[in-house]
Amino acid sequence: MARRFEKDDVVIPRQYLKDKDWRASTIVVVEQEWDGTLIAFPSAGGFRLRIPADKVEEFDFIKVPQEMLERSPFHKARFTADWMPEGKSYVGWTTGQLWNGWGMPSFEKVVADEVVADLDGWKVTFDPEKDQYTLISENEDEPYIVQGATIQVEDRGRRKKIKVYDIGSGYLTWNAPEYL
Repeated sequence: MARRFEKDDVVIPRQYLKDKDWRASTIVVVEQEWDGTLIAFPSAGGFRLRIPADKVEEFDFIKVPQEMLERSPFHKARFTADWMPEGKSYVGWTTGQLWNGWGMPSFEKVVADEVVADLDGWKVTFDPEKDQYTLISENEDEPYIVQGATIQVEDRGRRKKIKVYDIGSGYLTWNAPEYL
């Protein structure tokens, strides 16, 4: 008989919990049928999954421990994109979460300024009072607003709070992160 999970449990195959970007492999339980079949969605977004009970056992799905979910999920990583200048990359922060397979970076202000300066075909302004970027593509009328946010990270074994901007996260197609 398959393990029993509850609605909204965050689960993962046990072996993936050791990966640095384990959060990208998590799924959120919608329900578990009487025979142990899991109905869930990828945490990073995507289509509904139906995982038969024998696969739940085979992949050794476990509930992610609460203390791991509460830990700062941000890791330093390098990001690239096919639409950016050739050979260009940017160092930012990520939880490992993907948007339809694309990276979701957060950048400190200095790097965010560099990223927006390299955007071709966009009008970009920064309002320091609102702490936000406004980006307007030459192909669209609606602005894309990026608000500053404070996150807690671990860098070289030390915890610190930093201000970041999610330039293009969930909007532009960044390649998957290369962890540093």
